[in-house]
Amino acid sequence: RHTESTDPIPWDHLFQRAGLHLERIQWRVADPTLRCTATDGKVLISRLRRRSTLYAAGARIGDTILAVNQRRPKAPLDVDRQIGRMRPGQKLRIDVRRGTKQRSFRVTMSAAHRLRIPLDDDMRVRNLPPGPARDAGLANGDTLLKIDNTRISRERDVRVSAGRIKGSKAALTIIRNGRRRQITVKVPAGVTWRGALTLDPKATPEARGVREAILNGPE
Repeated sequence: RHTESTDPIPWDHLFQRAGLHLERIQWRVADPTLRCTATDGKVLISRLRRRSTLYAAGARIGDTILAVNQRRPKAPLDVDRQIGRMRPGQKLRIDVRRGTKQRSFRVTMSAAHRLRIPLDDDMRVRNLPPGPARDAGLANGDTLLKIDNTRISRERDVRVSAGRIKGSKAALTIIRNGRRRQITVKVPAGVTWRGALTLDPKATPEARGVREAILNGPE
């Protein structure tokens, strides 16, 4: 089972008690929104957003992944490991089979930026936490119109826009006291993690019992 977050993981001891191990992979590049599943010994693309660079390059859901950066994946986690080794500016190459044809796609990886701007339903800034946006002059009560060239119509758009930032700065277009203004924010590169839960071969008998009870459920 896969999971991901930008926050620390406080529950390693809980996994150990259940006889499970969480392998964590840090990503220093923007997520290409690629998810994979294993079927009949093959690693298939099971999720790929239409707005992603990999989709634009030609990859599609259902493609069988033959290699990631010329390494053959044996499981979906192998794809995550390969991408986790990459740095901004490096090129990701994915070789796939679609039907009877083999294809190769290349995309340049960008930095994974983090920009947090809480908004209310009217796109007004509220409860702005300490960080680069506040340091640049953004304040509670400002109405956020755009981040770079992307119009903001809901709070989720902030996260989407952060993933599209080129370089290390972003231009925020706001309205304050009835006047339109622009604020330049230095956006640091973020690090996310992705992981997979696997059975811990070193689990104690007690932990294995807990694990079996969880996996099998009540009789």
